[in-house]
Amino acid sequence: MKKPQIFDYLNYREFLKDHYDFTKSTNPSFSYRVFSEQTDMTKQHLIMIVNGKRNLTTKSKEKISKAFSLNPDEKKYFNILIEFNNESDHKKQTEYLKEMHKLSRNVQQKEIGDGNRLLSKWYYLAVKSLVSTKNFNPNPVSISKNLRDLITPEEAIDALETLLEIGLIEKDGTRYKSLDSHLKTKDETISLYIKNLHKQLLDLGSNIIDFVPQEEREFRAITIDVPASAIPLIKEKIKFFFKEIVNVSDSKELSEEVCQLNVQFFKLTNRKAS
Repeated sequence: MKKPQIFDYLNYREFLKDHYDFTKSTNPSFSYRVFSEQTDMTKQHLIMIVNGKRNLTTKSKEKISKAFSLNPDEKKYFNILIEFNNESDHKKQTEYLKEMHKLSRNVQQKEIGDGNRLLSKWYYLAVKSLVSTKNFNPNPVSISKNLRDLITPEEAIDALETLLEIGLIEKDGTRYKSLDSHLKTKDETISLYIKNLHKQLLDLGSNIIDFVPQEEREFRAITIDVPASAIPLIKEKIKFFFKEIVNVSDSKELSEEVCQLNVQFFKLTNRKAS
């Protein structure tokens, strides 16, 4: 077991637990009693923090940073990590996550997980699909032009490098091939990244409507009143519709275009509040 590194974590409780397990493996006499003495906390209080029944206070996190001999960057990451875990507001979580990314030594592969990394930027998925199209040209300028200049050549390079690193495409000489791979995600942030991806795609759709010809797009909207009991059925029908579209795209015919399909269905009313 390697010594836990704070930059490898998105949950400070896991870091504390792994630190305890690592120290215990190298020193069998180590215990929560010794651990609590090192951090100047009671044994019971420390165990409750690790088990998620108590949060770290400003005073206690300072003691842990000192006990673990964290350097300035590690200490700063640890402090932000605590705020990130204790925060419930989505916008604030996102800001904390951005700060952690800046501090992390290897955030792209370790902190957010390959699956979450893929979800972090909408154009990663677009470039992956583009790789599968007929006569794909990997030149970054060509990729940018093919995607209507919605991304820069630099972002195209970023996408290719990221997709190669996480195993969603492979390179053979000058040719690229799209792969079907299973990716891992970090449970602590998967919903956060999905929300951010949907926001990016909503922004993308609002821009597209201004310059994509009508014959190349389909925008529809409807506001309806429905029985509350019908909402689950509507959601299931939307899921089924998506499956039908995926089946069309999975045909054996070689693809030539990359398209984006977004569907939003939500309650406008909150009858419980009235």
